[in-house]
Amino acid sequence: MEVSHGPNMIDHNVFSDIRPDKTHREIVYALNVDTGEKCTAAYNLFMDIPEGFAVAMHLGQAGRDVSGRTMLGRKHKVLNNIFVRCPQRVLFERTENNVCEGNLYDKNNDAMSFRVEYPSPKSIVNFEAWQEFFGYDLKGRQASIQATLDPKSLAVSLDIKGSLPECAPVPELGGTGSGTQPGPFELDVEQGPDGTSRAHSISPKK
Repeated sequence: MEVSHGPNMIDHNVFSDIRPDKTHREIVYALNVDTGEKCTAAYNLFMDIPEGFAVAMHLGQAGRDVSGRTMLGRKHKVLNNIFVRCPQRVLFERTENNVCEGNLYDKNNDAMSFRVEYPSPKSIVNFEAWQEFFGYDLKGRQASIQATLDPKSLAVSLDIKGSLPECAPVPELGGTGSGTQPGPFELDVEQGPDGTSRAHSISPKK
């Protein structure tokens, strides 16, 4: 999504196995919001994105004049998504007026997995620092997640061991838009004796 004043909504999708091809080695993002504002990414599944960020909301064309002004990279939202095998998870150009909440992350690949470009020098942090210093994903969680996608049937299977996040409201989806589970699929949740949960799904939300 390029140079948009918004608002725009990207929700209930599966982004899987996204990488540069062998000829063009430029950076590839699963969700690339380039020099815009007011984009909401909610209830998506990002899996197997080995090189670029799963979600990048940046100002790659910071000096571009759109309707008499430059774009600000603000009022973006990343809400209630699931990230599996994504060594680079979320990139924001700046922190002001942006929201990241209610997401569930695979506990693997936690180191250096979040980035804020401005102010300089850029900040590249793990989940703990993402929460502590930026106030993001305070209700988000990390868990042990197994995910597969059958290329023939296109069936997606998720197996989650750990606590699920408390999802954030998404008014853009109508009403309060307050879904109770992250990701694009209904999760069958079993509560374990240790207080953690195990969730499994292969069915899309209705």
